[in-house]
Amino acid sequence: MHTITPLRTFWSLFLLVAVLTGGAVAFYIDLTMREFIRRTIADERVTVTLEASVLSRSLNRVAANVCALSEQNELRSYLDGGTPGSLDAIAWEYLALARNSGDYGQIRYIDETGQEIVRVDSSGRTAHVVPAEDLQNKSGRYYVAEVLSRGRNEIYISPIDLNIEGDAVEVPYRPMLRIGTPVFDGAGRRRGFVMINMPAANMLNRVVSYGALSIGRTMMLNDEGYWLIHPDPRHAWGFMFPDRADDRMPVLYPLEWAEMGQARAGTFRTDTGLYTFQHIRPFTEVGHCIDFGADDEEANGLEDYEWILASYVPESELTAHLRGLIYRTVAVAVPFVVLMGTIIRVVVAVVAQRRRYRADLESLARYDALTGLANRATFEDRLVTEFDRASRYEKKFGLLYIDLDGFKGINDTLGHDAGDDVLRAVAGLLKRRVRAADTPGRLGGDEFAVLLTEVPGRDACREVAAEICKQVSELDFQGHTVGASIGVAVWPDDAATPTEAMRRADQAMYLAKKSGKNQVRTVDELTA
Repeated sequence: MHTITPLRTFWSLFLLVAVLTGGAVAFYIDLTMREFIRRTIADERVTVTLEASVLSRSLNRVAANVCALSEQNELRSYLDGGTPGSLDAIAWEYLALARNSGDYGQIRYIDETGQEIVRVDSSGRTAHVVPAEDLQNKSGRYYVAEVLSRGRNEIYISPIDLNIEGDAVEVPYRPMLRIGTPVFDGAGRRRGFVMINMPAANMLNRVVSYGALSIGRTMMLNDEGYWLIHPDPRHAWGFMFPDRADDRMPVLYPLEWAEMGQARAGTFRTDTGLYTFQHIRPFTEVGHCIDFGADDEEANGLEDYEWILASYVPESELTAHLRGLIYRTVAVAVPFVVLMGTIIRVVVAVVAQRRRYRADLESLARYDALTGLANRATFEDRLVTEFDRASRYEKKFGLLYIDLDGFKGINDTLGHDAGDDVLRAVAGLLKRRVRAADTPGRLGGDEFAVLLTEVPGRDACREVAAEICKQVSELDFQGHTVGASIGVAVWPDDAATPTEAMRRADQAMYLAKKSGKNQVRTVDELTA
């Protein structure tokens, strides 16, 4: 009969605990690393989306100005036989735009032969009209033929390249973007084009600054795989230099480049790191000076080229994070191998607590602490998001601006606690009354707002507002009641921008106040 010695029992139990602990450590490391990768991917996707919005906003702002210049009365007068004095009026408009924009390098009208007719050069808020004797013929530049090949109301956007002085790239580098559109006289004849040269450095720097929100390195490439933005500036603008023709992603990172060509956006990981990317077509971001269907976009070749925004987390950084995680976990596990179960519980509790703390911080930053509704900042963010979505899909949205009537009396008579009860009751009513896709928010004090998505028109918004007004007036607070003065605005019927929609709804609300309170007024009634 074999006797089990204490030493053998010790080693048996130690090995068993060591195996179980090793398995738990391996599981924990794998789980934590997966969560880190998941969070990193989510953060990188948000960052790339924000970077894309920077480009979209920048392009649309310049394109809108180009469209306005193409419809300039002074230009139309000149094209239809105006006097040379018309050129002074055109130049004056260009000067005003250049000085107000602050980041346009040149604003020009170039005729159909490529000759500059009016040109304003600017730097910051300083601008001047170029004398007639210094105007140049640009017929040999690539963008002249490109703009003149566009149809009426079509916008041309050049690739981003570096400014060239003489025959050499200007140092320090000055990235340049050109946006133009053809112009026609009253007889429908093409008479040249208007163009804005915008130094792209500010736009690219804003992209980089948004990229700093995550751990990834920001990259921006053109459709040939050359870097416009690279973590190492020495790799950028390779296409501008003959001796750097191979300094591009398809040559240096062919596998990653092929992956980026598989979809319009996505995330993938290779031996070199974690990549998150999104394709941006400048033409489809800007569109036309007038509404144009998707089929026309294909027919007119507006998909000539594209940019790729990417965020890159090096594999060495992911490996370093994993190595640090292993070291930290083993350092805790080895000294306390017998108490591993307790350690795991503590780690899980700490992780859960950190997640709850993060969620609480996010909630405090985005939601009103008293009512649980979206706060002003969150409401305005969602209003802008809905504006972008509604613009893209040609939908309408409504905006209700609500101010409580009689709230101050309850607050002064019954005290602040009763006032808080009123605000919570109204917030609860708004949550119950609107759809899940709608957004109620507290703007501050006793002011509320409701964003109604995809509404058929003003009547539907007014009906919702009237029901809210009725239900608010039926609330009872220790024998006291409140009312609701509500202003209604509908985009795009009543406003062109989210800010204007808020302002117009606020004006309609004040009309409701002046008309006797506890009622609904719409923007169209402001001029009635």
